[in-house]
Amino acid sequence: MIKCNCTELETEIEIGECHLSFLLKDGLPINEHHYRPKHRFKKYTKYEFSEFLIKFKDFEENYNLIEVTIYNITIEFKQTVQTCEWNNKNQTTLLVDFESTELIDHRKSNGITCSVEKNITIPSVKKLQNFSKNESIIHKEDQKSSWYSTLIMIIVIALCPVIFVTTYFLMTAQNNSINRLRDIFPA
Repeated sequence: MIKCNCTELETEIEIGECHLSFLLKDGLPINEHHYRPKHRFKKYTKYEFSEFLIKFKDFEENYNLIEVTIYNITIEFKQTVQTCEWNNKNQTTLLVDFESTELIDHRKSNGITCSVEKNITIPSVKKLQNFSKNESIIHKEDQKSSWYSTLIMIIVIALCPVIFVTTYFLMTAQNNSINRLRDIFPA
């Protein structure tokens, strides 16, 4: 099971502080892991990430090295006014630390370039509250349905590496247990 905190700010969305729980085998205790970094995305921005090699730091010491390659991910919000592209052409490796409390703002990351596509005024939450009651209710309902689907998509995309790591961890832990038993009880 994966649970993440998601906070909607006025112009941004923050996802992070994920809690992973998984069971290696019936009868064994549940394994608990925390992914502490937070990721911040601007609401009116389209993000394009490509060619990333990610290594997971917590697992390097105790387990075989885990690497995840992301070839292409696009995160697009409704009413996009700019595009931020992060093409890692040189295949720079990103080292991810599960215990870091870092806030990763994807518009300010090294190597990212952003371009403005449209010049429109983005309504703030305070301005929306000044609309008449009916307009406000209709707008909020449209916003809710749009944000729910967008949040689900972001969470799934952001957690793909975590799922890959968990799967790899489960497989490696099971193989390590079998090898230890073979060492203890040679055939």
